[in-house]
Amino acid sequence: MQGAVGECLDKWATELNSTSSALALAWLRTLPHSPMPVIGSVKPERIDTMLNGPASLPREVWYELLEAARGTAWHKLSALKQFNKEPQMTPVIAFGEALVDMLSSRLGTATDAQETFTPYAGGAPANVAVACARRA
Repeated sequence: MQGAVGECLDKWATELNSTSSALALAWLRTLPHSPMPVIGSVKPERIDTMLNGPASLPREVWYELLEAARGTAWHKLSALKQFNKEPQMTPVIAFGEALVDMLSSRLGTATDAQETFTPYAGGAPANVAVACARRA
C-alpha cells in the first residue's frame, strides 16, 4: 500500500509483529457501515496471514489509520464539492492481486486448438471493483 495509509500500516505492522495486510483487514472490519472486504490472492498463505491477524486493534492504532485515510480522501471530497457534485460512496473495499485472464478469441473451439487469446483484467478483487464502478 502507498501513501499515508501504507506508511501507517507498515509502522504498526512492525511494532505489533503482524503484516500490513492483516492490520488493514482488522481495521476495515471495525469501520461504520460494516464494509465487506474482498480478499483475493493466488497464494493461500497470504489469505491465511490476513485472516490470522489481530481481531481488533489498539485504539491509538485504529485512530491513526483513520486519520491517515481521511487525509488521503479529504482532497477528493473537496474537489467534488467545488463542482457541486455529491460523492457516491460504496462500502466495498477490494484488495489483493489483480490477474490477467487470457480468453479465447474464438468461442467454441478446444483450448489446444486456439491460435489467439485476448488478455482481460481479472482476479476476484479486480472483478468486484469493476462491477462496483460500473454500477456507480
